[in-house]
Amino acid sequence: MKIVTSQQTLMPSMTFSSFEELIPRLKFVRIHRSFIVNKSKIDHIEGNRLFVNKSELPIGSNYREGFLKELGLNS
Repeated sequence: MKIVTSQQTLMPSMTFSSFEELIPRLKFVRIHRSFIVNKSKIDHIEGNRLFVNKSELPIGSNYREGFLKELGLNS
């Protein structure tokens, strides 16, 4: 697992699921089986991709509906 912040990259020795349980659900959302993002850092969304700074991340088909609902873009 790798955690990327604006200041550094961390590689803690814990599982992805354990990390997901520790972070605040109001600020973070899972977008893919391999990605969780801070909602306030999302620049824009294009189709099945979202952009954070200069990084392009996929939105997994299993997570898309819940992700859009979480952002208030899908009812």
